[in-house]
Amino acid sequence: HLASTLAPRPMADILVANMLAGPLCTVALDAAARVHPGGRIALTGFKEADLPALQAAFGEYVAFDEVLPADGDKTGGWMRVTGRRTNAAINPDAFSDELDALL
Repeated sequence: HLASTLAPRPMADILVANMLAGPLCTVALDAAARVHPGGRIALTGFKEADLPALQAAFGEYVAFDEVLPADGDKTGGWMRVTGRRTNAAINPDAFSDELDALL
């Protein structure tokens, strides 16, 4: 994780991710860590059956407050969730290099 020791990670007040559940779960801690506590998070691009895995991946770091179909009931099961980044500290050793590769 040399990149994380050389430069500070960019921080944001809002995170929007439209990703399939598998890749999103892989980068969940990195993504949550880049949002200031109290910042808003919106996730979409996954099916309803994937929601428990996403909630587990984001764990105590995101308090989800809304879970809806992505576009009413016309989306074929695609979902959207929103929430706020909590104040829970994230251990930098838990980061993956996956999100850095996407940015």
